[in-house]
Amino acid sequence: MSSSQPDSTDASSTASRDRLLSLYKSMKDEIDNLVDNDANSQRALVEVNSDLSISRRAYASLEAEYTNMKAEKERLAKERDDLMNQIKPNRIVVLVDGDGAIFDLDLISEGLSGGHKAASKLSETIKKQYSNRTHLELSVHVFLNKHGLATKFARIKRMDARNKLNEFVVGFNQASERFVMADVGYAKEGADAKIKAFLEAEIRLPQTETVIFAGCHDNGYVTALRSHITSGFEHKLTLLQSYDDFAVGIKDLNLPVLAIPGLFIRDNLDLLETPAAPYTDLPPPSTPSPVPQPLPTQTPRHRERSRKRADSRAESVASGYEQPGEQAGPSNGENGGGLQNPTGMQINPTLPLHARTYQFTVTLFLTESRRIKEKPQICVNHYLVPGGCKFQRGCKFSHFYELTPSQLDQLRAKSKGYPCTNILKGQKCPFGESCIYGHKCPYFVKCKYKKAGKCNFKAESMHIN
Repeated sequence: MSSSQPDSTDASSTASRDRLLSLYKSMKDEIDNLVDNDANSQRALVEVNSDLSISRRAYASLEAEYTNMKAEKERLAKERDDLMNQIKPNRIVVLVDGDGAIFDLDLISEGLSGGHKAASKLSETIKKQYSNRTHLELSVHVFLNKHGLATKFARIKRMDARNKLNEFVVGFNQASERFVMADVGYAKEGADAKIKAFLEAEIRLPQTETVIFAGCHDNGYVTALRSHITSGFEHKLTLLQSYDDFAVGIKDLNLPVLAIPGLFIRDNLDLLETPAAPYTDLPPPSTPSPVPQPLPTQTPRHRERSRKRADSRAESVASGYEQPGEQAGPSNGENGGGLQNPTGMQINPTLPLHARTYQFTVTLFLTESRRIKEKPQICVNHYLVPGGCKFQRGCKFSHFYELTPSQLDQLRAKSKGYPCTNILKGQKCPFGESCIYGHKCPYFVKCKYKKAGKCNFKAESMHIN
């Protein structure tokens, strides 16, 4: 019994040792695995750090490239905007019919400084109207008949404006290199033709943003404006108001209107004239008329001297200025009797009458069926216009003929054969039935000249009975 007990103890000890050894081995294996895993993790961490560093460098490089590309994009966008602005419409063109859209007379009477003020007022108003434009090119073209305006100013007794008109034009032209005020001369509707030509050219240019048109007083422009509207240029048209009242047909175009207070006169100059007196066949003279004496026969030398005086006077009248020192009254010179008118030319009242004015020509057919040119020319306004001639002693035509009732009737009938310019322009004639010009064509609807396009009575209303 005692010998078998140690054997069992030894066996038990051996089994415990083997189990411990197995556990140690397992722990060693686990520790080795942990060490290996740690080593692997360290290596992986090094690789990750390396990759992270590479990624960071790549990111920094991409970020720098992005910054450069963003700057390049902004530069290209600015360059694009500059190029777009170069081809974008940025021109404002102002066209002014100066025969109707007449600048304020007080500005004109200031001469040179008045021209500067008018140009400045026009420019500043338009720039405020288009203040959102970064690049704005403003051009102004004014067309007028300078001599005709000077005559109108004298007729309404605004000699200050008449005498300073030339200086006003110079001042306006000096205000800007793109401001032009041009004298079109005596041609009928000369300003109209030039404005229509400029309107046709400017409105079709892609660089033109707006054409500002100052011709609202004349319905002769309606057809041209309507044509451009139909062609798709309505968005480019703006009206610049002068008179308070628009001409017939202009307002119906429904175009935007720009008004600049104090720049233009607000009423037709004809309405500013002194109201006419009641009509009489022959206005009574203010002073007794001298009894006309027959003219003596002139020698060739005397006739040549008279002709030179007449030519010199005609040139001064054409230039718009009067020669001083010439007064109406009886002549006591070496040529004998007769009457002198303000031109200094002698009148022979015994000659048959041939009358002309600066506006039209009137020929009277006398019993001899002859047409003889009378010198000096008769002032038709003096004999036909109620109240007489506005220029009185300053008139370049004669007021000294004594016309018979028959001759007055012939003169009155002939003058009615010439159309009234107010009616031609679609305006109301301020003289109404007392106007010495014709408001209707004598042939009405049967006018053969109208069908051929040659009738001077061009307004449609002039052929309606």
